[in-house]
Amino acid sequence: MSLNARIATAVPLAAVCAAAVYFLPSPVLAAGIGGIVMLGAWEWAALAGISAAPARSGYVAMLLALGGALLGTADATVVTRLAIGAVIFWACALLLIVATERGRFSLQRWPRFRVLCGVLVLLPPWLSLSVLHAGPQGAMQVLLLLILVWGADIAAYVAGRAWGRRRLSPAVSPGKSWEGVWAALIAGAVLGVLFGVAQNLPVPGMIRFALLAGMTVAASIVGDLFESMVKRSANVKDSGTLLPGHGGILDRIDSVTAAAPIYLVGLHFAGSQS
Repeated sequence: MSLNARIATAVPLAAVCAAAVYFLPSPVLAAGIGGIVMLGAWEWAALAGISAAPARSGYVAMLLALGGALLGTADATVVTRLAIGAVIFWACALLLIVATERGRFSLQRWPRFRVLCGVLVLLPPWLSLSVLHAGPQGAMQVLLLLILVWGADIAAYVAGRAWGRRRLSPAVSPGKSWEGVWAALIAGAVLGVLFGVAQNLPVPGMIRFALLAGMTVAASIVGDLFESMVKRSANVKDSGTLLPGHGGILDRIDSVTAAAPIYLVGLHFAGSQS
């Protein structure tokens, strides 16, 4: 994958995303996120073994109807509870990743489970980001979440290329290293502390936020690994070809799918999100 192609795609995308988060009203942003999720659902259907276009369209329509209904009827408390359910799912996903790495589990044998996973992977971040943006300091919170994920991704990429020696999960994602993981976690914690300083948080609050940033980054890594596991089960390298140098939509949002619900739940328990 060409680094120049990655940069040429990533920089404009990041700028557009940041501008949308900052300037768009919450309902419009929620609709935009829904559109991205639907593109991801189209790709996920193929990864789950749904090859016929009508069936893939039906899968997308089902997710759109379910997500739209939840956004239209559920308040922040309900969405936060759903996000807690997503956190439990991602904890289970981590166990599946470990089991796959040890040769004790193969997602390839469970196509129907892959179909269900698409719902559990794609709907919670749509709901979480929408509720987060509509809440107190919503645009800033969503931007900070994206900065955490993007910053960690950049740190992992740079450290992995420069010092990566120990493979994180050769059976799931051979390109990732433990050195990259530690760099991502450190970057997340540093960004969390910097945010705390910028907001004049007391030391305990700064520590809590740095821990939340670290947890969010850790979740983003799990999301990335899980999508890699799904792609391997489908015998493909990328989820699609929509984004030059990056693959498909899922290849760009995989980290956020796990990070968003974790971040929302963390803010809830920290008392920073009503």
